[in-house]
Amino acid sequence: MIIESTRDSDLPALVELERLCSPHPWSEAMLAAAVGGSTGEQVCVARDEQDPQASIGFCVYRVVADEAEIHNVAVHPEHRRQGLAHSLLVRSMETAAGAGATVAHLEVRAGNAAAIALYRGLGFELVGRRPGYYSSPQEDALLFSARLGQVSQTSGGLR
Repeated sequence: MIIESTRDSDLPALVELERLCSPHPWSEAMLAAAVGGSTGEQVCVARDEQDPQASIGFCVYRVVADEAEIHNVAVHPEHRRQGLAHSLLVRSMETAAGAGATVAHLEVRAGNAAAIALYRGLGFELVGRRPGYYSSPQEDALLFSARLGQVSQTSGGLR
């Protein structure tokens, strides 16, 4: 797997991947704004080493002052449970820390057990809840935060 910053030419593959992975996908315009950097977001992409043109996962994040916000993580269903989301998050947080971020925040559906386990394994801690935040189905959002200097080393997270 190769993880690197996205290029404009990645947009069609990211749109397809987002539609495949999310019941409520980001629009092409939202992804284009993130890839183009017009919203202050950054996007890193995971590529298959056998086919470097194939995008198999991505992470959208933004650094504001000393905080990083994880906005979106997607991994192709055929490549899940292989550590891609973990690697994408670690790379994003390393980049964010290099830009001065000391803490990272994210939110997740309360019923997304796999993502919650991933985030906890990286050292994220539950800091809040937004009741009924998500729709279709209605579900609470769980808010997680991690100090970037304290993300778990044992899980392969940031130091």
